[in-house]
Amino acid sequence: MKLGKATSYLLVCSIVGCTDPDIEEASTLTAAETGSTTAAGTSSSGGSSAESSADDPGSTATGTDATDDASGIETEGDPTATIVKLASLESDDPQGEFDLWNPANATLEVTTERAYDGRHSAHAQYGGGGGNAFARGVQEVSWSTGDEVWYGMALFLPSGFLDAMQGQVSLIRWDNFPHYARTGESNIGGVVINQSDKRARVVLGQYDAPQQLMLVGPWDIPEDEWVWLEVHQRFSPVDGEAWTAVSVNGELVGSSTAPNTYGYEIERIRYGLVALSEEDQTNGLELWFDRASITTGAALGPR
Repeated sequence: MKLGKATSYLLVCSIVGCTDPDIEEASTLTAAETGSTTAAGTSSSGGSSAESSADDPGSTATGTDATDDASGIETEGDPTATIVKLASLESDDPQGEFDLWNPANATLEVTTERAYDGRHSAHAQYGGGGGNAFARGVQEVSWSTGDEVWYGMALFLPSGFLDAMQGQVSLIRWDNFPHYARTGESNIGGVVINQSDKRARVVLGQYDAPQQLMLVGPWDIPEDEWVWLEVHQRFSPVDGEAWTAVSVNGELVGSSTAPNTYGYEIERIRYGLVALSEEDQTNGLELWFDRASITTGAALGPR
């Protein structure tokens, strides 16, 4: 895979209930070549929500590893890509294709209303009103510095989703909350949409720090159509040794060699309405997601 240069920017904002501060250019930037990584003048974060473990009342455990049957399967599109986890939602136990089916103060259901690939997708819906709420499928992982992975999902935002946003919305997020709960050392990354410009980006952050590093973005996610979103990361806390790239429907939208981890082991990744700004988001939100994936070797790619 050819690696290009990209632009990263530092988002300074409060993790909960943040406003829209100026974006400062990080000191380790390289010139953008893709044309998609120029940041807007301001941006908001605030997409954090309190965490829930498998023992929390809002969580429904679905087994230890429901996707073992997919391990080692080569994809049709690229024989070098190996599927580590794939939630197609087409099995007899679609919720069990995730390690955790995890709604709280929201609903998460398998539906045939629409689908990206096959007949089924997951419908995540938050009714509004404020407070800690999420609707997400969770996969357990064990990623460390030097590991290289691709993760993605198909996403459908209905008409009006962006207008209804009142704070940052997290769509895909990896983290180390179990480790953080024990030690206070946190590591969060993934794809968010910011309220200020209603555009997506890949970020790096921490639970207890008022900052996010924007690695790639922003880019637009259209409403009323399926979009295949895939992130490629080689994890490193060292500038120039890390790699982050984003593809939308198989087309590269941006990349970065800025540090993309704080060096702590990554323990899980979540998909869906992963986190909302609990102080700001009183409007209802809903989305559909499908084909949540993790691969090594190469991207899974769009259908």
